[in-house]
Parts: sequence; C-alpha cells; structure tokens
Amino acid sequence: MTVGADDNGSGVVGILELARVLAQRERRRTVRLISFGAEEQLSVGSPDYVRRHREELSRRGGVIFNLDSYGSLLGWNTLSGSGSAEMDSLLKQCFENEGQYFRRDVGVMPHADHFTFNAAGIPGVTLMRLNCATGRFFHHRSDDDMSRLYYTVMASSLNAVAAFAAETTQVDAVPFGFTVSSADQAEIADCWEDLFGGWSE
Repeated sequence: MTVGADDNGSGVVGILELARVLAQRERRRTVRLISFGAEEQLSVGSPDYVRRHREELSRRGGVIFNLDSYGSLLGWNTLSGSGSAEMDSLLKQCFENEGQYFRRDVGVMPHADHFTFNAAGIPGVTLMRLNCATGRFFHHRSDDDMSRLYYTVMASSLNAVAAFAAETTQVDAVPFGFTVSSADQAEIADCWEDLFGGWSE
C-alpha cells in the first residue's frame, strides 16, 4: 500500500493548481485539464480519450503536457515526448524563467499518457523528476509520502507550465506547428500498432 504522494498525487495537485491559475487568464484557445486513470495498466485512460476525440484533435490541433511524478525531493527534471524544435525552445524559455531546467529526452516513450496523443499526431511531453539511474527509487512503495516532495520545485515547474499555456493560448498565432517530430513518426506508429492495436475500436 502506498500514499502515492509523488506518483501521482503531484500530478493531481498540479492539475488543480493549473485550473485555479489559468481560470484567471484571458485566452483565445481552449485549455482542457484532464486526469487519466489506469496509466499503470499501459495507459488505458488516455487511449480511450484520444480514440473518442481523434477527429476533433485532428481538426483543432493542440499540445499535450502530462504531469507525472514531477515533485521528487531529489533528482532532475526530465521532459519526454515528441514535438518541434520551436516547441522545445519555448518550453526551455518558460522553465528557465522560473529558475528550472530539464533534461530533454526526445523520441518515443510509449508508457506515458502523452504517447497516445503523439500517435494521433499531437505534439506533447511528460514532465517527470527522476531521482536515480533507473528512474524513481521510491515509487510504488510505502515511503512515497509527503516527505519525498520538493514543494518549491513543484511550484516553479507549475509556473513554467502555466506560462507555456499562456504563451500558446493568448497569441494570435502559436509559434510552432501542432505536429510531432518527423523523425519519430514511424516509431510512434509502430509502437501504437504493437501496444495498442492501432486505431480499431
């Protein structure tokens, strides 16, 4: 049994705080805050959502920003997922403005909720705060409790995400295309077919 403070209580709290902050800001585009279930069972929730909304996603475009265990007391921020160099540049600027930095893992990461959006052609990333060579050493254990969280880093990271949302929803033209990296498309399609059975219902 685990409290799950970082994995993924941090993500749930992050969504609630983003809702509070973004509700006060003017915007020209819709922001959707979604909490998916069953990520540990190969992301059951997000594929269901993408399948149901694929036509709308293709028509309207967008960016997925997934918060998953980004509050570790020790470690380093990591952004994994696929998008354009211009998107990465804006993310870097937003994080650096908050005194935060991240390691960017480009390419395909099929075991996170952003991946199913990548498979639908929507750029997006997952923010995690890794704390050991294999990822996160206390997750899925009883000691994933409140003592493991770095609240200052969490707040700064959320400020960066809110700034990124503001930059992409308040401008006339988003400064990057709503597309995944062309270098990742073939591998994303292969993983989607292999792990999720393609686009069949």
